[in-house]
Amino acid sequence: MKRQLGFIIATGLLLSACNSNDTESKKNQSDVKVSDKTEKERLTTEITTEIPTTEETKSIEKTIDINSVAFKNSFVQESGEGYQGIEPDLTYAEVKNKLGKYNSTSDFAGGLNFNFGSYALIFDGVTAENELTDQSKVKYVYITPDQQKDLAAFSEVWGEKSDYASLPPSGAASINYYDVDGKRINAVVANGQVIMVTKHDIQKITNGKNESAEVRFNNGKTHLIYPKIDTYEYGQVILTNSFNIYGFHAGDPIGDLITTLGQPDETIEDDLGTTYQYDNFAVTVKDDRIYRYLLNVKEEQLNPDIQSIWQVTSEDTQSELARFDGNKTNGFYVEVNPDMGPGGGIDSIAIIGENYQSPEVGPPDNETLSKETILSEDFAYSVLSNEYDIGGYHAGDVASKEDIIEAAGTPDDEGESSVEYGPASAMFLDDKIETISINVSSVGLTIDEIRSAWGYEYKIIDSENGNYTVYDMDKTNGYHVEILSTGINDDVQSIIIHGQDYEINHLWWGV
Repeated sequence: MKRQLGFIIATGLLLSACNSNDTESKKNQSDVKVSDKTEKERLTTEITTEIPTTEETKSIEKTIDINSVAFKNSFVQESGEGYQGIEPDLTYAEVKNKLGKYNSTSDFAGGLNFNFGSYALIFDGVTAENELTDQSKVKYVYITPDQQKDLAAFSEVWGEKSDYASLPPSGAASINYYDVDGKRINAVVANGQVIMVTKHDIQKITNGKNESAEVRFNNGKTHLIYPKIDTYEYGQVILTNSFNIYGFHAGDPIGDLITTLGQPDETIEDDLGTTYQYDNFAVTVKDDRIYRYLLNVKEEQLNPDIQSIWQVTSEDTQSELARFDGNKTNGFYVEVNPDMGPGGGIDSIAIIGENYQSPEVGPPDNETLSKETILSEDFAYSVLSNEYDIGGYHAGDVASKEDIIEAAGTPDDEGESSVEYGPASAMFLDDKIETISINVSSVGLTIDEIRSAWGYEYKIIDSENGNYTVYDMDKTNGYHVEILSTGINDDVQSIIIHGQDYEINHLWWGV
């Protein structure tokens, strides 16, 4: 239609020139030709911009197999940040001449993606489709396959990843890095599928879009300024691992974070790794990665009904501890620790940079059952959740003494209705494990140390034998825990997991 319109306009101009007197015609002949030529150029340019049909368009492959060796080699060998001449700083008009019009959009990895087959382009400053003009310039070039590619198949072509990092705020994706011929290729992975590859540094791009904590240095202290944490909006920052300090998220390589934060108040070495404690937060490092951010928020006086505010439901932890781990494979989870003091509330929030795994704590021997082990978070969880076992059997399980011996091997000691392995022993009643008891009398710790370190709700029962600290957060789960302490200092003697619900008068010593 526009080509016909150009023809009509040009014809009209020529007829007008012919109908003029000869003198006027000769006088204006050159002006008419110039006008006609300008109009044709304008219309031709407009048509070319809207309907690109150049040879260059035909030579660019828009559907790309990222699992092919040919793509890997050519992608790595090309010197730019894009592929096949689609590079940053091209205008949208130039892109259309090469790829045609975009076919869809998506908001991902740093901004609004305009999709041209397997190409996903972000244009500088463009946040909505109606903002895109022919003069808009490409900022980032991503390659997105038409179908997601299995990571295992992708790795057969690209090799093993050199490193990885989390990709917030989705909470479901990560970045795998592949170092090939001196180039670092970023591959975005979600649920075991590769959904994008690029030469751009995705972590840097996305960090600029996420919530970096405000760090202040005052009188030799490094202090975080917390926003209003007990809001839905900031809950999403924490629950999606968007929280970061200087661009570093839980699970990321540690880089120069500790150097940047300065001298910690305290450095603690334990089973978790190395913890750097600052004024109101801590960073735990394990295997050169950020294993955990611990936000000490007790002084923030948060609303304890954080689950309702964040609109999320905790895993069943059999305790007051709340764990949020809706995606089991995204490389992080969140725990909210209650303040067990008289004031209640929330003591701390932990963002842990690895997938959650239930602790596997079996019967320890005398060499490994240390004070540090007993006071650790993993040991507390294993006991209070009845995960602690002997030969795979737990308190309350239907099993005979012979079953445990077959599973765990020859015991150190054996009674008519009991077996003992190191400090751990099981007592049987009617082919059921009545109790699993752990003798800790030689370790040298007080009940106050356990109560403080474990941090869960308990009740105290006095008896002639000593004081019993009873943990029974769920009254119907079929087990509870009792800790016997004696003497002036309330030294802990044993930790007993009972394979039945607690009843006020069930205790054999007659309380």
